[in-house]
Amino acid sequence: MDKTEISRMVKQGDFEKMEHAIYDDSNFSGADLGGGVFIKVSLKHVNLTGAFLRECTFIECDLTGVILENANMVLATFIKCNLSTGNLRKANLVNAAFIDSVFDDADFSCSDPRIAKFINPQMSKAIFDGVLLDTTTFIKGNLKEVDFSNAHLKQTILIECDLENIKVQKTRFELAVLEKPTLNGLNFSGMDLSMTQFRYASMKQCDFTGCVLKQTSFMGADLFQSRFDKSDAFAAIFQEANLTQSSLTQMNLENATFDSANLTNTNFTGSRLYAALLPKSNCENAVFTGCEMTYADLAHANLTKANMSNTSLYRTVLHEIVEDDTNWTGATKALALGTDPKRQAAENWKPQE
Repeated sequence: MDKTEISRMVKQGDFEKMEHAIYDDSNFSGADLGGGVFIKVSLKHVNLTGAFLRECTFIECDLTGVILENANMVLATFIKCNLSTGNLRKANLVNAAFIDSVFDDADFSCSDPRIAKFINPQMSKAIFDGVLLDTTTFIKGNLKEVDFSNAHLKQTILIECDLENIKVQKTRFELAVLEKPTLNGLNFSGMDLSMTQFRYASMKQCDFTGCVLKQTSFMGADLFQSRFDKSDAFAAIFQEANLTQSSLTQMNLENATFDSANLTNTNFTGSRLYAALLPKSNCENAVFTGCEMTYADLAHANLTKANMSNTSLYRTVLHEIVEDDTNWTGATKALALGTDPKRQAAENWKPQE
């Protein structure tokens, strides 16, 4: 079948005749198939270069190796389709929806997926080189080894996605939200990740050396043995994060939050923690040597065997801390605020029975 015939069938609404049809290796380049409905159609290696597919619906179709370069797919819907090894370069995917579909090794380079939704996608080793992912959503996807090099993740949303071994060379993050992603072992060194959210992320042994992390959120993240040395994390959020055995030396952590964080064996040597919040944090065996901690809040923190030597503690809150075998050598502890009796009484108050 040629593109003229299939265009005619779509315009006449003869969708039942196309159901279960096999159009493998056909050339439909430039075809006008707007609004078409394709159910269980085989379109393997079909050439749809520059085709008009606006508002099309594809259900359980096999589009393995399909060529969709420069195609108009605005508002198109793909449900349980296979687009593995597909060529979607420069395709217009604005507001398109892809549900339970496969994109392994597909190439989205220079495409336009603004506001597009990928629900439960399987897209390992897919390529998004140079793509603006503006408000693009990925939910519960397998994105292992996806190439985001030179991509711009602007307000991109990734929820519960497996992002192991993704490529982020020259990737730009702008207000992106990553909820419960898997990102273990990635190298983000030198990147600007300001205001990006890595909430409850699995990011063990990641490298953030020299990063800009202003107001970045790592709330609840597992950052075991990660490196943040010489990064600027002004007002960053590490609340309830696991930073066990991590290195945060020579950092700017002014106004950063570590409320209830696990900081066991964490190294903060030489970092600026001015007005930082560390209440209820576990700092056992942590190293704060030479840190600026003026106005910091360590209320109820566990400082057992912590090294607080040569720290600046002017009006630092040390209310109800645990300080068994803590090293205070050279620290200005005398300038800190100890346990507040009134606050202690209020915290211990219980209503009479």
